[in-house]
Amino acid sequence: MRLFSSSIRKTSTLRVMTKSVNLLNTRCYSIIKMKSKVLNNFEIKKWIPVDGQENTYIPFLDNPEIFESKIFIRDLIVNEKQSFLFPVHKPKGITSFHAIAKFKRKFNIPNKTKIGHSGTLDPLAEGLLIIGCNPLGTRSLSSLLGSNKTYQFTMQCGATTPSMDEDTLDKINSCNQYKYFFDKNCKSIQQVNDFLNNYLKEKNYILEQEVPLYSALRVDGKRLYNYAHGIIKKNDDLILPKRNITIHELKCIDLNNEKGQLTFVCTCSKGTYIRSLALDIGYLLDCCGAFVTHLNRLKIGEFENGIDMDRMAIKE
Repeated sequence: MRLFSSSIRKTSTLRVMTKSVNLLNTRCYSIIKMKSKVLNNFEIKKWIPVDGQENTYIPFLDNPEIFESKIFIRDLIVNEKQSFLFPVHKPKGITSFHAIAKFKRKFNIPNKTKIGHSGTLDPLAEGLLIIGCNPLGTRSLSSLLGSNKTYQFTMQCGATTPSMDEDTLDKINSCNQYKYFFDKNCKSIQQVNDFLNNYLKEKNYILEQEVPLYSALRVDGKRLYNYAHGIIKKNDDLILPKRNITIHELKCIDLNNEKGQLTFVCTCSKGTYIRSLALDIGYLLDCCGAFVTHLNRLKIGEFENGIDMDRMAIKE
């Protein structure tokens, strides 16, 4: 008995979804013998269309309790070969690739199992990462890649680093005079927001960004960060691509005058580099540039609230 229906017609979505939940509860009980109240509370509320397959949907599992059992999730992915999506909170300090590797280790999932994610987060960033399991799950990720993203980030004004974050603090370039301009142009959160909103309005909320050298983007088949770290010798012919991005909302939510730091919430189009945006904001405010000290992805499209990976596979 399969745990999920792989194809759902729009005319009978509600009926099929209800049936799928019942099948899952029955199967789940026979595998991990969870308490009945947990099974009764578990409900599949979201279904994601599969790219390229009309009227085909897979479940979006965002209930943390279902990921507490190591046996159930492993059976779901490896034995039943079910495709689904789920959100996790990638912790700071690991790559998106290592987040998937950590998930596989927790549930003892073979490396050959097809698992992908919805968009790379920098190692020093944390936040929402949507993971797709098995062929239809990874294929469905393409429908999310073009979604708007929402971030919260804190930037340190008055200094720049090559990576535009704390990864290259050993090469920091500081400006001793920045505080004068910070005190002048960042007297209040309202002043900062008014200035940036007027600037974005003049630009019709569309900005041109140069892709950072410290990024995973491929140029001529090679990752740019390999040039940044000296793995590949940089030559004069290397041209960093430029792209237009859309800033749907940019709002300053905190101002630390003592440290010279600003915190923003930003909703933007795909492909936006928040590190580059922070650098530009620092220059726009006459604060000698800036670099990101904290970055958290809050939303991908309509999805938010990733599952804490440390709370996964806590019982058999």
